[in-house]
Amino acid sequence: MNRNAVRMILLISAIYSTAYALTLAKGIFYDEMMFGFQLNNLRFGQLFSALGICSMLAYLCAAWFSTRFSSRAITLTALLVNAAIPAVLSLFPPYPVLLLCFAAMGFTNGIFYPTSVSILRTSVPLHQQGHAFGLNYIFISVTGIGITLLCYAALLFADSAAGKLRILLLLLSGINAVFFLLAAFCLHPQEEEQKSRTEEHMLPTVFSLLRTPTVWAVILIVFINYIDYCTLNYTQPYLTNVVKVPSAAANLIAILRMYFIVMLAAPVAGAITDRYRASVVLIRAVFLLYAMCAGALVLVSSLPAFFLVLLILAMCMTANMARSMSLITISEIGLTPYAVSVAMCMISFLGYSPDAFYYSLCGWILDRFGTAGYHYIFTMTAVLTAVGFLICHWLRRRGIRRSF
Repeated sequence: MNRNAVRMILLISAIYSTAYALTLAKGIFYDEMMFGFQLNNLRFGQLFSALGICSMLAYLCAAWFSTRFSSRAITLTALLVNAAIPAVLSLFPPYPVLLLCFAAMGFTNGIFYPTSVSILRTSVPLHQQGHAFGLNYIFISVTGIGITLLCYAALLFADSAAGKLRILLLLLSGINAVFFLLAAFCLHPQEEEQKSRTEEHMLPTVFSLLRTPTVWAVILIVFINYIDYCTLNYTQPYLTNVVKVPSAAANLIAILRMYFIVMLAAPVAGAITDRYRASVVLIRAVFLLYAMCAGALVLVSSLPAFFLVLLILAMCMTANMARSMSLITISEIGLTPYAVSVAMCMISFLGYSPDAFYYSLCGWILDRFGTAGYHYIFTMTAVLTAVGFLICHWLRRRGIRRSF
């Protein structure tokens, strides 16, 4: 992998961490954000459902936008919107305005995400994609750690929940503004592939993909893995509310879970994927391990806190190993390069659809059943992941692998 490719991966990873900083903040600052906005679990989850619904719509539109606007323009727009919206949220507007802000942020980031994946895919040869995506997740973790530590330091200057949230939002707004200026100088337009393509070419490709069983298998793999990944956001309140782990320790575990484990999981997953030339070899194994850990978290919940934390960290390790490699699977089922680009938008739309409903569902479960709701959530994700294991096994039996 040459230096230009590494620099491009580093730049896109840093921009991704910045643009998604507010979205990812719920995994660490869940209580601060919910209490700062003075919402219950359900209404707080609905904010991210609004974000997810608009992200899904954006994924459908991403192919259209990518044929008319450069990757640089899309990236700069995402950073600009993510600088403006936290500044507006810091004024604590009424709840309908909160929903509108999260919806706008979701649509913009939904357009940006397939663009960032496309830039990564085209930055390296096919046989190095596992290492490229692994390196991408390492860089995302490093920049994410830096942003999170800045947020923790800034929160020390406020006592009330509202004050802490205002400082957090203003800081994230400023960080996005800084990266907007950096990207404006450092990100150059790529050679855009066949910008003259029109919707007439796209629709037959979409209909063809909808009739392809292996495409649906990849969509389900991404969908189930994303459910697993979203579930990790509820492990921190589970530790504090059910296991009674001190808040400081739970925050440290959250940082370890969201960043340091990813730095280990992604390169290991990339090396295994490139070795076997098939990401489903890796995903099949980690799906099985995740299902076992999530099931154990429910069945042996009376274990000491130390062992429950180990189970949660194991869930995090396996979910992130699968997430870092799941999109590579679309390159392994024999599609043309253009079909892969269109399929990427379909996968983003359907595979990441849990953003539209999962947080509201989990919020309702927790408000309805209290602490027992965490066990229902973990049981649900264990069953789904077991289904994902069977799907991966079916794909592997078909002998899919990347052709070099």
